[in-house]
Parts: sequence; C-alpha cells; structure tokens
Amino acid sequence: MIEIVAIKGARGELIPATPEDAEKLATMPMGTSVKVSITAFHNTRFHRKLMALYRLGFEVFQEMPTEPQIHRGREVAKSFDGFRRDTTILAGHYNAYYRLNGEVRFEAKSLSYRRMNDQTKLQVYRDVLNQVWGRVLRQGAQYKSPEQVDEVVERLIGME
Repeated sequence: MIEIVAIKGARGELIPATPEDAEKLATMPMGTSVKVSITAFHNTRFHRKLMALYRLGFEVFQEMPTEPQIHRGREVAKSFDGFRRDTTILAGHYNAYYRLNGEVRFEAKSLSYRRMNDQTKLQVYRDVLNQVWGRVLRQGAQYKSPEQVDEVVERLIGME
C-alpha cells in the first residue's frame, strides 16, 4: 500500500504535496486502479515544512561518511524513511513496547496533523529541528543555527 499526501487542484485533480509523495506515486504503473480514502489535513503547510526539514537533513546525512557495512549478508544503506523515523523518535515522539526477547523497541509516532493543535504542531517541528540540527546539520553543513535552518526550510517550501 502506498500512502501519500495530495492537494486538490483547480480542476479536481489530486496533486502530490511533496516531492516524496510524487516519487511514491510515480512507482505505480500508468492505468493502475486504486481505492482512495480521503482525510483532510488541517494544515498542509506544516506537513510540507516538516517534510522539507527531513529532506534537508537527509541530504546532508547522505553525504556524511560512513563505513560500508554488511549485516546478515545484506548491505546497510541510508534510507529517507529510516532517517525520518529515527529523527522523530530522537525528538521524543515515539511509542515504546516490549519485543519477544524482552528488549524495548521504539516506534515513531504517526504525526497525525489533524489531531494536533497549532501549538503541538509547532512543538513537534521544533523538536525535530533541534535533532536534525544537533545530530546532522551542525557538523555536516554550513548552517550556523537552528534559526538559519528554519529560514532555509521556509525558502524551500516557498519554491514547491
């Protein structure tokens, strides 16, 4: 199942909200029949801004050197979805549960924008910004502060 966020266009068409949403949609062959369930977001700007922050952080993260690793016969790769989930967990937005072996596992919370008020959305964004800044952008890029990163994110969503 592919899940994307889309924006309704002037002629009734659904347009992917972010480049990631467009990429997911592009994986479907032309003429594929789909079932659509629509849930309206109260603030698509927040979603676009948060996704732009994740993208910016992941671009720098991809460029950071890591030793190639093999785990159980498979090459370990950097993943946008993994980066997004890990950053959300590090920002404190997760559920924890026990695995069968007794270890604790963390799972990123679904950031259900329609269930959040504007203050909560802002807090989620700030929490993620602080993690992306502190763990990636501060050492891996030319950004001097979280505020500067926020300005770049604002410009990025203005260009979408």
